[in-house]
Amino acid sequence: MARSASHLLEIDERFCQCPICLQQYKEPKQLPCLHRYCRECLDELIERNSVVGTITCPECRAEFEVPAEGLNGLKTDFYIKNIIEYIQLQKSLEDGQLRECCDCLKTVKVTAYCFKCNDFLCKECHSSHMTKKILRDHKQHTLSLEEINSKNMTLEKLIALKETPRCQRHSENLSQLCCRTCSNLPICMTCIYGSHENHKIKDVNILATEEKEKLGKELRKLNQCKERVDKISETVDKVNRNLINNIKEKKERYQTRYERNISELKIEMKNITDNKRIQETELKAKQSRLLIETRKQMEIELEEVRQNFDSTCEAIRKEYDDKVRSLELSSDKQLKEDKEKLRVLENELQTLNNSMDERQKELEKHLEDIALQVHGVTKRYENITATARCILDAGNDWTAVHCIPDVVLACETLIVEMKREFPKLETFAQIDMVAKITKSAVSPIEIKGTETNNFSISNIKNSSDGNLVISGDTSVPCLSHITLINMAGNVLHHKKLKSSCLCPFRVCAYLTQFRLVTVCWEDEIGMYDVRDGSYITKNISDLISSRSACNCIKLVAADTANNNFLVVRDNMTDVLVFDNKMQYLYTMTLPDRIEIPNDMAVSTNGDLLVCDSKGGRAYAVNKEERVAKLLHDFRKPIVDGYSATPKSVCTDKKGIVYMLWTGMLSRESACRLVQYSQDGRQILTSIPLDNDASCITIVESAQREKLTVATRNSRIFYIFDL
Repeated sequence: MARSASHLLEIDERFCQCPICLQQYKEPKQLPCLHRYCRECLDELIERNSVVGTITCPECRAEFEVPAEGLNGLKTDFYIKNIIEYIQLQKSLEDGQLRECCDCLKTVKVTAYCFKCNDFLCKECHSSHMTKKILRDHKQHTLSLEEINSKNMTLEKLIALKETPRCQRHSENLSQLCCRTCSNLPICMTCIYGSHENHKIKDVNILATEEKEKLGKELRKLNQCKERVDKISETVDKVNRNLINNIKEKKERYQTRYERNISELKIEMKNITDNKRIQETELKAKQSRLLIETRKQMEIELEEVRQNFDSTCEAIRKEYDDKVRSLELSSDKQLKEDKEKLRVLENELQTLNNSMDERQKELEKHLEDIALQVHGVTKRYENITATARCILDAGNDWTAVHCIPDVVLACETLIVEMKREFPKLETFAQIDMVAKITKSAVSPIEIKGTETNNFSISNIKNSSDGNLVISGDTSVPCLSHITLINMAGNVLHHKKLKSSCLCPFRVCAYLTQFRLVTVCWEDEIGMYDVRDGSYITKNISDLISSRSACNCIKLVAADTANNNFLVVRDNMTDVLVFDNKMQYLYTMTLPDRIEIPNDMAVSTNGDLLVCDSKGGRAYAVNKEERVAKLLHDFRKPIVDGYSATPKSVCTDKKGIVYMLWTGMLSRESACRLVQYSQDGRQILTSIPLDNDASCITIVESAQREKLTVATRNSRIFYIFDL
């Protein structure tokens, strides 16, 4: 890249080299990022590109579409072309090459070049060329060997030597004006009344001044953004170092814990072996003493008791042989269990190390991608600012008019790239391992109580004290229920609520520690206190004047961070937002891709997770605006070969998403519990469930989180220990 100087001798020779072929530019073409390459090199680059119709800049990795007319649609870099032309002329004149003089037509050493004649001159013809009156306008356009040897040639002087551009339509006329309508095309006075009539015409000096002022503004913006890019680059380096240090620290901590457990197990195994040997010796000694004593006794006793001697000895032997055998079995079992624990510890350590290594590689790949983006932005910044300085130093209005619009366009594109945010960059240095749920961790619990046989479960939520709150309809028309149970399945509180709807559908969500917000078909919202069972209710049609307010209420989700709750009506994608006093705040519209929501939850980072029953998909949306923005959809599982539909969703404290999916073909149905990664794009675990499963929630018990699945009609809970 050239330094910011106007002297042509100070230009680095690599500035005129194509970065691809490393040769001097041949017909240099300029990309929108202002990097330039030979036309032939760009042809090969387009052929090798994996994405048809695009071209990726090898310098800054920026990607552009190939113009419809091919490489002809890219601008030829006349700025570089002028420098290369000067270098070739300089070499011809300094080397004293034999060329044909345009005046005397002799093949001699040439000492000058006339840009007006576009040909070389020998020493004698150069003198006459400079003195003839008929050629007096050639004098200011002639370059001599003396001027080259003075080593004072600048780009400004070189451009001044060249003839003013000629009109492309009337080649016999010099260009006097620029057409703004035709991308600053040089034109003559004749064109004003011809093909450029009614176009926006500008004087080249005025237009160059405007373009220079515009370039100056963009360069100031670039310099302001450069500090932010440098800061991001420093942050990437810092986060990368912190990541490596954290991985090293955690591996050392796990290795220390592993070695401590191994040491404790080995001590325990040694104690068991020593105790076994001591007890075995004592038992055998006691056995010997008893045999001797019995033998002596039998010898003293009468003959009639001697007959019992053999049976008595055999009984004693058998008794103590059984004890020794029992001791051996017990010891061997304990040793086997300890060896199994040792094997499990080794496997857990290896699995943990492998998981951290995979996570480290994943984070390092993200950091590498960010670093490459920042490097590409920096390379584009350096190229744009250097090119802009060279154009400004040239001091030529035609060069400014021709080149500055492209530089300004490149600046605007680069500023957008430089303002790009990397919100999760600081978190890459932290390693959090996600515990996967397994089918072996499930514990089924059945609700106990006589009154529980006549209701179903539509919704389940956790309370702050580790209990569960369930709601749904009953077998009695117009009656729904809210029931509080503990983790053993015992009913702590059961309240029946009357509704105007024949088949009420009731769901609820925790808004505070003891208060539930609950909604019920058709028009009811209310606050329920789990301590005393008090219930305050309102009709949504009395709070909202919208003509669609009469739609049946279907869903509710609590946004505890903002102390409000969200309500969705049946077959609607409008979300009604209320405060904790049941006062209507505003209406939020879900993205068009969501058709009929059937469950939703607010994640730990404030996003809204929505299950779409009609579309058969699940989405994460940003609820900060009145028109919600779609962030991403969740990967859809296959449930027993059927196309699945999301049924219920919840998240734990780490933001891990759990979702209940159901698949149905004819009258058969199947359910599956799916655990997603924190970004929702990867399925971590997928296990089959009871086909009657209807809803899920996270319960915190003894400072540990557990996943609870409830069935609708059989009223069974499955507790998964995370």
